[in-house]
Amino acid sequence: MSDDMHQSERRPGDTEPAAPRERARRIRNGVVTLAVSAALTAAGLTACSASGGGDAQVVTRPTEPAAPRPAAPAAGPPSTNQPTAPAAGPAAPRPAAPAAPAAGESASAPLDPPGAEPSEAEPESSESSAAASAPPPAAAAVDSGFPKPEEVSAGPALEWTEVPVDLDEGPYSATELWSLGDGRVVAQTHGEDGDRLSVSGDGTAWTTVRIPEGTRLHGIAVEGDRWVLAASGTPAPDDPGRVLVSDDAGRTWRELTVEALTGAGLPDHCVERSAVQDVLTSGGQVVVLVSAHRFLDLEALLTERGLIEAGTIAHEWRRRGDVLTIRLGDPSDWHRDGEEQTFDVTLDELDLTPEQLRDCDDASEGALRLLAGDGTGVEEVGEYRGWATSAVATRDGFAVVLSGEGGVRRLTSTDGRDWAETPVATGFGTVAGGPDGTVWRGENHNGVYRILRGDIATAPQLVAEFDVLEPVGVLAAGPAGVATAAFLIPDEFREFMSGPSFTKGGYELRMGEPDGGVSLWDLSEGVAVLEFSAKQMQAAESPPEGVSEVVEADGSVTVVFVDPDSGAELVRFTAEDLTPDTDALVAARMELFGPTGVPPIWLGWSADGDRWGWQDAAEGFGLAAGEGIAPAALAVGDDFVLARVNSFDIAEAMEMADSPDAEDSWTGPPSSWRARWFIARVR
Repeated sequence: MSDDMHQSERRPGDTEPAAPRERARRIRNGVVTLAVSAALTAAGLTACSASGGGDAQVVTRPTEPAAPRPAAPAAGPPSTNQPTAPAAGPAAPRPAAPAAPAAGESASAPLDPPGAEPSEAEPESSESSAAASAPPPAAAAVDSGFPKPEEVSAGPALEWTEVPVDLDEGPYSATELWSLGDGRVVAQTHGEDGDRLSVSGDGTAWTTVRIPEGTRLHGIAVEGDRWVLAASGTPAPDDPGRVLVSDDAGRTWRELTVEALTGAGLPDHCVERSAVQDVLTSGGQVVVLVSAHRFLDLEALLTERGLIEAGTIAHEWRRRGDVLTIRLGDPSDWHRDGEEQTFDVTLDELDLTPEQLRDCDDASEGALRLLAGDGTGVEEVGEYRGWATSAVATRDGFAVVLSGEGGVRRLTSTDGRDWAETPVATGFGTVAGGPDGTVWRGENHNGVYRILRGDIATAPQLVAEFDVLEPVGVLAAGPAGVATAAFLIPDEFREFMSGPSFTKGGYELRMGEPDGGVSLWDLSEGVAVLEFSAKQMQAAESPPEGVSEVVEADGSVTVVFVDPDSGAELVRFTAEDLTPDTDALVAARMELFGPTGVPPIWLGWSADGDRWGWQDAAEGFGLAAGEGIAPAALAVGDDFVLARVNSFDIAEAMEMADSPDAEDSWTGPPSSWRARWFIARVR
């Protein structure tokens, strides 16, 4: 059983599942998470792989685990179901800028052979991902010799014109864009009272799509006049969601019956919950993705055993042998006070067997259930262990990428009912479906932005890669071509981010050496006594020889290095030991990128995916001096590319960030916050 903390309850699809955590939890969790991810997060340097907002597809957006919204000023209350794309433009308050690959990522992995699913950099552990905010807007790079867009481009860049669009957007709402693949684009506006949908065929004139009041959307699928929505009525974590179908472009709606599909014969205090995660439609068929997980009802169990008072919050547990360490109280108190309340209890005290506990513990993986039907009803057609990282439908059928303890698998179907399962290398990346059945994919491969092209039947193959760019998480496809956004990560930044070092007891722990790994140097001898490759650091099994982990009473991890020959302890690094000089890191970052300290964002476009034209977003949108934009969303129509951003005054935003209340409360967006729309005509 893992030493990782397990959540006692999680809505399927809301938080990043622990399968990738498990793969990396040992040496990478002990060293990289503590020394790199936590350190760079504290310095405002850790990137969060964004998904959702701006990811345009024929019929649906990806179902990757939701990324946090950008740091304040935000466009509205955070929503785990509705991630917003990272932004382009000058920096927002308290930026958490993107980073080069984590030290645990390999820098020398070969490209995949023809016919193989492409590899992708290992995702951060959940500990570092949860702590990191989505990247804020970025400014144009200072004059530092960084690459210019024309040096990377093989095709023309887009020419943007600002257009008036009024979708009744307020300062506390956020709008995402989706390409339907048939020339139309959809704007999804999130509000405090639910979401709104608007559709346009030219990017300027919009028609409202009526949906039931109070609906919160987390999946949209469109085919002709058929609209299918994955939705929930409340933000409550136990809302199972529902599926709405309209065959007349939103004039009337009906709700499909989706069975709860809860497990039978579960032990006492073991609860299973399921929720609609996403929807797809193609060829008249509707496919519903339902995520399910089982968890231990800690509060009920501990209350019944007389171990806590009724009403006490019990959130997570960690197992070591037959002892469970349980966290109590409101997590917001932990972050505010810097401490947490825990206590230990044995399985005997809980009157639980290891088998019962095992049956209640699939929160690290869960199950994906696929339901299919003609739109008048759906029935279960398959169940798979794991969680969906992306899903797409084209005119040729359906494809879902599934990750879990059983590895990464690609599920494909032409009719939504009979599914083929194929092992693949990786399950992470932003996907978009083209109008001709093409499936596009954008991914971070060891710090290089790769763009791939395929279809439902075959895994995407590499068509372009850019070694100075890393994906923002925005990919849109339509009749006019493919559009995307990426961070400019020049060599100077990669060198800066190659990895910090930490010294203790005559030893130096170097991150990023060799080739994205970790090495321990004996300073008296000037030699490396231990070296671990990136592959070893990402291993799912026990730590490599010479390393062990000690979980302290407060839940922190101490990494112990020992002589592999004698077994004698060399040195141990606590979480406090691995805390870097964040002021120096921030200063170095600002020296590279100017006062904002944030790498610039580039926008890319290609008519066919082969020849790409790039431009600096701040320059392309003609930002005024002192003006910032956040966030950015893209959609591709029949003969245009549409971009939507939020504009604000940087000085006002930075003043808000420096206010005494900024540390403890979110004060909302600046008063200068406003929505801006730009269109580029493609001929």
